[in-house]
Amino acid sequence: MDIERKGLPSASSMDRYHRCDSSLPLESFLRSRDELPEDIESSWSSHGTRIHAICASMGEGADPATTLGANEEEIKEADEYWQVARMMPDRVWGSDEGAELHIEKRLFLNSCDRDIATGAPDLVWVREGEGIIVDYKTGFGALRPALDSYQLKLYAAMASQTYSLHSITTVFVKRGKIDSTEILDRAELETLIGLVFPGICMASDENPFVGHRFDPDPETCRYCPCRLKCPALNTALAKLQMVESPNEFLPTLPNWKLEEMKDSVEALGSLVSALDAEMDRRATDDPCAFNKWHLAPGRGRRVVVDPGALCQAIIDTGAEPSKVLAAVKIGLGDAERLYRVATGTKGAVATSGFKQLSQPYVESKEGKISLQRRK
Repeated sequence: MDIERKGLPSASSMDRYHRCDSSLPLESFLRSRDELPEDIESSWSSHGTRIHAICASMGEGADPATTLGANEEEIKEADEYWQVARMMPDRVWGSDEGAELHIEKRLFLNSCDRDIATGAPDLVWVREGEGIIVDYKTGFGALRPALDSYQLKLYAAMASQTYSLHSITTVFVKRGKIDSTEILDRAELETLIGLVFPGICMASDENPFVGHRFDPDPETCRYCPCRLKCPALNTALAKLQMVESPNEFLPTLPNWKLEEMKDSVEALGSLVSALDAEMDRRATDDPCAFNKWHLAPGRGRRVVVDPGALCQAIIDTGAEPSKVLAAVKIGLGDAERLYRVATGTKGAVATSGFKQLSQPYVESKEGKISLQRRK
């Protein structure tokens, strides 16, 4: 398939290329290094490929039971798609008279004298400068409407170039019904051919890690062959690992990344305080302001209202005064304030006097080693 595509961006991936503008450059980059993860076809995608082949066989007037060995159930399902598709000229033009039918013919979009994209629409009807493009969708999930499908838009742009069409109706057929349609006029087709798809496809050789956006949605990633190498996915995974197992995640980071994260955490400190204050204010005004947060009392604690009286009461029970004083663990700041009040001294005199008084009872220790900003 890649040989048939000439390594060009395909219509089936165009929605992904559009929604994640790094996807195509990343795909090209990995292909050049022979590192592009292999697409693994699921049973559902295999089934879809099978139904498409049977529909094509029906469109060519062949018997799929003979040519493809299709069973009755497969033929019945495929016939639901084919019957809707074959009636599209009658729905759009009122008749299929003079209409040409092209089934799964590979098309190419040319820009600046070179092919830039390719795709093989399921069906293309052509008549007098107008076209109808039908794409079968065999899945059960919700489809994006034809209006938003860049797969159908690329089919239309290529068909317009190939068959000189000035108006094209694009159609999604799903489970035997028309799912959505869109009509593209000459101006829209010229914009797609001259601007939109060259903009998406012609930057595919650039560095995927510079100047590109990595913000696809889960549905885009679901079908992306690059997902194992994708910076967007790897970043999301890294965030998840950082939350769930920081002790395993952080040792894998280089020094500059740790420093960057440390700066970010410090910068967020004031934001966290402001955020808490704002949420407190709103929750005060409206107790139901937030779904997951509300104002509630914190954990209760007991407080000694008269420490001196409590110490004396314990001494009166027979406890040694030195042990009671040791349990109180008076700090130097509190002790100096008591000294100033008792002696009536102030300023440098009080500081010097307290230092001389407390020197026999105070021991200097080295500060705890910790990270500090360089001066």
